[in-house]
Amino acid sequence: KWVDYNPAPSYDGSTAQDNVEVTMDDGVIITLKLVRTTKAGKFSTEALPTITTFTPYNKNVGDTIPLGGGINPYFVSHGYNHVLIDVRGTGRSGGAWDPFSARELKDYPQVLDWIVAQPWSNGVIGMWGISATATTSIFAASHGHPAIKAVFPIVPHGDIYRDVYRYAIGNCNAN
Repeated sequence: KWVDYNPAPSYDGSTAQDNVEVTMDDGVIITLKLVRTTKAGKFSTEALPTITTFTPYNKNVGDTIPLGGGINPYFVSHGYNHVLIDVRGTGRSGGAWDPFSARELKDYPQVLDWIVAQPWSNGVIGMWGISATATTSIFAASHGHPAIKAVFPIVPHGDIYRDVYRYAIGNCNAN
């Protein structure tokens, strides 16, 4: 018999810090949104695991349109921090956007290192995302960062050329 596993929330709210800046090794500023658990309106003092999502969609749009895996309130209410990062060249992050490039992939472990060094982090990271953010989750985990303990990608790209580039290039060159 199926039994639904849905425990009651452990925390009664959350608080967001937006446009937190992290400097990459080449001086480019990457921005992120940090959502932390609260109890009775105050930040939890516990170091908690952190769900991490790298987005090319602009982290600030996710509050209005849950495009591609924004902040997940279920995770936060059940005892996880959630960090949503604008990848290089998107949203409020600096640099030029070059989707899934070697430079973008080089940013991922630097941001993850920053997260695990924070006092609100217990050093455990779970990657989560939908569509392109699922793909960034897989790429972030592919380098074996020791803090990543789980990856939950929902409908990642199967073939970036077929799924994205071929149609984008074809539409740009349409007569």
